[in-house]
Amino acid sequence: MKERPILFNTENVKAILEGRKTQTRRVIKPQPEIWRGKEIYFSYPGHYKLLNTEEHISHYCKYGKRGDRLWARETWYYDDSLGRVFYKANQNEEGIIFRNDPDFGLQPYKIEKWKPSIFMPKKFSRITLEIVDLRVEQLQNISELDAHLEGIERSADSSGYTWYKNYLDEYPSNFKQNPIKSFKSLWDSINKKRGYSWDSNPWVYVIEFKKI
Repeated sequence: MKERPILFNTENVKAILEGRKTQTRRVIKPQPEIWRGKEIYFSYPGHYKLLNTEEHISHYCKYGKRGDRLWARETWYYDDSLGRVFYKANQNEEGIIFRNDPDFGLQPYKIEKWKPSIFMPKKFSRITLEIVDLRVEQLQNISELDAHLEGIERSADSSGYTWYKNYLDEYPSNFKQNPIKSFKSLWDSINKKRGYSWDSNPWVYVIEFKKI
């Protein structure tokens, strides 16, 4: 068993902590260049690698294989003086504050510059996940069930309709009974600026996990 870091934004951290998120999709780099049915290949200098069995996927996926663990990196802030001011529910023993935690109105000053998740050391991580399954698919092949397992937020109105959050809209304008559109908006809010939009339909690793 190996342990590796994985980045999550504040929306996804919240979903994991609330028990809504048990899957994450991560872009395969480099992208497969040839695929015929279940035979998927991606190129390395001078040759191609096959990516169509769990053995191959586990070998090339930088996140690991079944049974391996992932420790989450998230947006954070450290100040040992703040650690004495916040309630224990809002900080850990070292005085670490996480961006998605509730603000109890006890901050002596506003935190202007949060530390990027990529710089968070393992000792400050509060989320450990175990990989329970791993597969490869194109992004747009996600099912409604898997969109739910990605942790999208939902609510119901008085008439019984279910609404799913639009992560690209600053104001409430959610999707009625359409979890895949909600996931599409979540995906684009994170990945479109990186060149992997929903419309580009990239190949992704689908990592299923459980929180431990």
